[in-house]
Amino acid sequence: MESGIKTNNILYNRRHQVTAYADDVVLLALKRIFKKSERASKYYELVINEEKTKYMETRTGANGAGNKLRVEMENKEYQFEKVSQFEYLAVNLTQDGDEEPEIHKRLTKESKAMGLLARILKSKNISKNAKLKVYKSVIRSSLDTWERKLMSRIPGGTKNENGQWRKLYNPEVAERYKHRMSETRQAKKVLLGGIDGKEKRGRPKRQ
Repeated sequence: MESGIKTNNILYNRRHQVTAYADDVVLLALKRIFKKSERASKYYELVINEEKTKYMETRTGANGAGNKLRVEMENKEYQFEKVSQFEYLAVNLTQDGDEEPEIHKRLTKESKAMGLLARILKSKNISKNAKLKVYKSVIRSSLDTWERKLMSRIPGGTKNENGQWRKLYNPEVAERYKHRMSETRQAKKVLLGGIDGKEKRGRPKRQ
């Protein structure tokens, strides 16, 4: 195939071009890469493990796991299992790009770390700065993204409509202080007081 392809000049100046299916070109390129990997592995006396080598399709409408990919080489035929998700560099990758499995895995790890450090993080004898140092060095070192669940417990916060933690706004903080006031304070009366009676719609009538 390569012998019939002219590589000189640019496409605009060539009289004959090469037309090929993109899928076939990708398969040929993958086979060439695999051959180079096999030769490099043999040079260092390494063997490709068929049991640990998997492949996954990420195109739209890709089938699930179960099928095997056959790769015929000069001296051996390899068969690689097809999977719907796998872990690469400690990150879960799925064929449909769903991030929920990775989020669930990280939250599970974070919950385990929180359980081991619960007594330290909830202790009133340890300062807030010391707790933050423990959190940053022990927990956030490997869980740098999913941190709000734990961070909300240290300084305090509230949940929004979606169940996610957020910081308190100034009016909300002030409202909580008003609830702690005595019943005789004017601010507490205004906060809990109501307006009796009904008012008709429209502009008020002049007296």
